[in-house]
Amino acid sequence: MTTALPSRASPAAFPMSSQAFHVPLYHRPAQSRSQARFDLIMSVARTHISGFTLSELSLTTIAERAGVSVQSLYRYFPDIRGIFGKLLEDFYADMNFSIQRYLVTSHSPEHWQRDLTQFVRDLADYAIERPYVMKMQLICRLDPEVEVYWWQMVGALQEQLVLWLRLIGYSSKDLSEADAARFIVMHLDALLLDLGRSTNLDQDDSIARYTQSLIGYLSLHFEAA
Repeated sequence: MTTALPSRASPAAFPMSSQAFHVPLYHRPAQSRSQARFDLIMSVARTHISGFTLSELSLTTIAERAGVSVQSLYRYFPDIRGIFGKLLEDFYADMNFSIQRYLVTSHSPEHWQRDLTQFVRDLADYAIERPYVMKMQLICRLDPEVEVYWWQMVGALQEQLVLWLRLIGYSSKDLSEADAARFIVMHLDALLLDLGRSTNLDQDDSIARYTQSLIGYLSLHFEAA
């Protein structure tokens, strides 16, 4: 069964509204017919990107798999970076709503370790079932023109985690909310990189190790209100 993070269709159901995050590396379709072609291209990209080597990644290879002309892709994507820009936007939207669903709506101080553990597990399962996420992360880290947007996304997610820490009554004399949130989000970033390198047998160990590190470190600093 595919892990489904919360639907983005009902933002009103959550206590925080979704922050806008746009990667200006592609052009949005203007018509419904164009939207259908655009969605097809992105579906093919999600399905096949993880199977391409870095040297094989191009609009041409995506067009061939989608059964459309390269010219069709150029309407929306000046180059392959545009594909990854759109994937990054979608990933942010899922993570943003996941934080709201699993953390912000479950902000009981006595259950913060359970809620954070569940969030990490669901994020990991989400990425494992969608290998393009880890390939996207790698591309973002290797290409400076895309990397800047990866770190903008990380910063936006960090702000969401600060709000969660406030809701659970986080208080520490030596680790600010911002620093604690950054510790969490950087651990999640490192976990995704680790999962991308791990075999199936190693992935559960990686998830457990990063979760224990997160809980252990934050427990040292957490002083519940």
